Amino acid sequence: MDIEDVSKIIDSKLMEKVYEDAASPATKQLGHFGEDTVKALRLFTAPIQLLATGQDRFERWLNDIRVSVPIEKQCEAKAEIAGPILMNLRFMDESSPLHKAYLNLLKSAINSDTRDYIHPGYVKTIEQISPHDARLLELLNRAGGFQVNTGEKHNATSSVLKSLIDELGSWSNYNIELGLEILESLNLIRVSVTKYTNDDNNERFCVMLSITYYGNGFLNTCLPE
Repeated sequence: MDIEDVSKIIDSKLMEKVYEDAASPATKQLGHFGEDTVKALRLFTAPIQLLATGQDRFERWLNDIRVSVPIEKQCEAKAEIAGPILMNLRFMDESSPLHKAYLNLLKSAINSDTRDYIHPGYVKTIEQISPHDARLLELLNRAGGFQVNTGEKHNATSSVLKSLIDELGSWSNYNIELGLEILESLNLIRVSVTKYTNDDNNERFCVMLSITYYGNGFLNTCLPE
């Protein structure tokens, strides 16, 4: 038997094994799994479509950012800032205010005047807030820090904010209190409620709120409008 005959036998045995594997339950199960996967993917067509059209969108966004920075001040963005932002933008709805926050952050990242003042935590902060949280932070910034006394025992902070900021009048106490808790956990604001008794022996509450140093930097960089 020469080498050519041996190769023919090997080839024939190999093909026989392939056919056997193709008919095996495991392979059939894999085919069934493939059908299930296709069905599952249909539930996520919007993100997939966004990814498919991402290149054109990125070109437009990045070019708009580039031309908004004077050419003599343009510099390369730090990878730890630009990388996560571009990853997050792939599936972000352009109508979201957080989309604009990411672009504002990228704009500062390529400007030599502001690049070194950007904290990497800003990216994570945008990831962890909702559009409502961002709006609440903007409104609190406009109102400035405050110290207000109130007789409200429950939801004292949200009650005070509704009396100070007209737009919050239509918000539920739940959404305000939840937003405050999130913003405070991210070190964007400081809130304190202190109970005391006034001269008439009535229970009162002193509500204090301020924007942190980190919060001011985040606002100036990501939510300048």
